[in-house]
Amino acid sequence: MKVMILLSLFFLVTSCSNYRLETQIESAKNDVLSGESMLRYSQSRLERIEQSKNPLIAAVSKCYQENYTEGLTDLKKNLKNNNNNPAYWNHIGTCYYLDNQFAKAEYFFKLSLTTAKNKKKDFPSALNNLGLVQLKLRHYDSALDYFTKAEKFGIITPKFNKLQLYLQFGQIEKARTLARKLESINSNDVDVLVALATIHMLDGDYKTSEKYFKNIPKKFLDREDISGNYAIVLFKLKKFEEAKLALQNGQYTQIKSIKNMRKNLEQMIERELKLLKEERDAKRLKTSNRGSRAS
Repeated sequence: MKVMILLSLFFLVTSCSNYRLETQIESAKNDVLSGESMLRYSQSRLERIEQSKNPLIAAVSKCYQENYTEGLTDLKKNLKNNNNNPAYWNHIGTCYYLDNQFAKAEYFFKLSLTTAKNKKKDFPSALNNLGLVQLKLRHYDSALDYFTKAEKFGIITPKFNKLQLYLQFGQIEKARTLARKLESINSNDVDVLVALATIHMLDGDYKTSEKYFKNIPKKFLDREDISGNYAIVLFKLKKFEEAKLALQNGQYTQIKSIKNMRKNLEQMIERELKLLKEERDAKRLKTSNRGSRAS
């Protein structure tokens, strides 16, 4: 298995630092980053990884399950054999990052790079992860710089992270280019499909956006950050009942911006449904009156 690295997701940046979206993916076929990052692994996938013969991977998988103390303890047991292993320091940094200890995470990611440099090697995973630290600190230009440097070494995750960053700041054409590249690698990835649907939504191409949303499995379509955008697209296509259902099926959210958007959209949908009902009632009344005169 490749060295596990970290990734960003659209609303992870805008929400509070201790809040995470429910983004777990059960199957590798829906996960373009399955060989590079465990951040979207479901609990069952993480439990399988925990049984890995590689003690470093097994240890860091515990951190992904929020067992930070146990994961770090297991990693520290392997210090003697891994002192000159850049992946080792990267894994320790990952545990601290997942525990929101960003200063420590940054220190160990940089130590990973230094260790690799001393061995005259590159280690793009640590570059990517330093970008994630900068992203958490809202140093967006610095984050983008790290992702761009890491991307040059051929790993996929920095492309994914740049895509989320471009989407957040409305750089649609740059986002489109990256989304298409990722789609060519895995057209079933949930968040790539979401990105493409969002891009077409922002373009005003609601029919194409709807097609991408409909390719997303329902259990993901109900995710808090997806259901709202899907409802907007349905609303724009005047599919008001479907839009209402998409909102109703959407998972509860603690993210204020999504909550407010849903509330406003729900009111707009109800107004449109009320107008449609009034129009239908008026037509029925008119038809009824004509029938009465005819008799």
